[in-house]
Amino acid sequence: MHTELTDTEIIKRILKGEQAIFSILVQRYQQYVFTLVHRFTDNREDAEEISQDIFVKAYRSLQISVAIPSSVPGCIPSYAPVASLSCEKRN
Repeated sequence: MHTELTDTEIIKRILKGEQAIFSILVQRYQQYVFTLVHRFTDNREDAEEISQDIFVKAYRSLQISVAIPSSVPGCIPSYAPVASLSCEKRN
């Protein structure tokens, strides 16, 4: 079962071409990221949009972080405050 894979194993498989497996990371972290972003924005719609942007950014950073694959999941929550503040500035 895929959910038994570690984050590092998932990332290594993504980098080998299994992009669809990224959804496992999304499932693992989506509630945490949404809750964190919602605390910053206090707006459900903004939190949903920002959360999606965070996962897109994390996916794109996989190509940059090839040397340190285990660092990507740890970065996902760190995107939340920055992305939330960026959204507030746009509004």
